[in-house]
Amino acid sequence: MAQIQYINHYNEVYAAIHADTIEKLNRAGDLIRDSMKQECPVNTGALKKSIRVKRLPKELAVKIIAGGKKAWYVHLVVFGLLHIAERFTKGRGPHVFKAHSTGSFQPNNFMLRALNKNIEALQALFGRPITTFGSKAA
Repeated sequence: MAQIQYINHYNEVYAAIHADTIEKLNRAGDLIRDSMKQECPVNTGALKKSIRVKRLPKELAVKIIAGGKKAWYVHLVVFGLLHIAERFTKGRGPHVFKAHSTGSFQPNNFMLRALNKNIEALQALFGRPITTFGSKAA
């Protein structure tokens, strides 16, 4: 009678898949970070310097972060300042800015542009469709 030997390679296969996934996430994070730095509007350069990648290996994720102590205004760049000016007038016409005010400016969503610019590269890297905020499912 033949002996059947059970061999468990689960841990080796899991470790190989995990390492490959982390490598792909790191490449994707670096790709998006570099693209965001290209798309970022530059006035003082603080916002561009603040763009960085935070790697989260336990969650199998990466975060691309923009902003910090010197570039606290990233939300104003991305969403613009028009809605804030309109909110303070309470429907009573255009807002009159003080002499020290920067005025209002249009939104500049450089983060989403950087992501959309690299969708094909990310799909090739991960081998599956990628959807973004503001796009329809592929």
